[in-house]
Amino acid sequence: MATIIPCLFFAFSQASDFKKVCESQVKCLSCGAESNTADEIMDISLEILHSISIKESMQKKFQSEILDGNNKYKCETCDKLVTARKQMSSILQMPNILVIQLK
Repeated sequence: MATIIPCLFFAFSQASDFKKVCESQVKCLSCGAESNTADEIMDISLEILHSISIKESMQKKFQSEILDGNNKYKCETCDKLVTARKQMSSILQMPNILVIQLK
């Protein structure tokens, strides 16, 4: 059975202290159309298995990935599934308290 240890720091914090706004972009590699999305998130999940530091994991988080094969993107301009590049482009609003989940 897990033990829950209360943390006074978090008890006195507000949800807005943790909220951040991240912008991501998907670019169609066929026509060049871009789609930008801003999402409110409460934490950042970082893959640490093949990284030597949190800084390196954060850099990998902001690297682009290719959407292809079974993971193709539905481009509204082309009106079909296409190969695209997806990237978290920026953090628009930084939180007062940054929560990092290490995976």
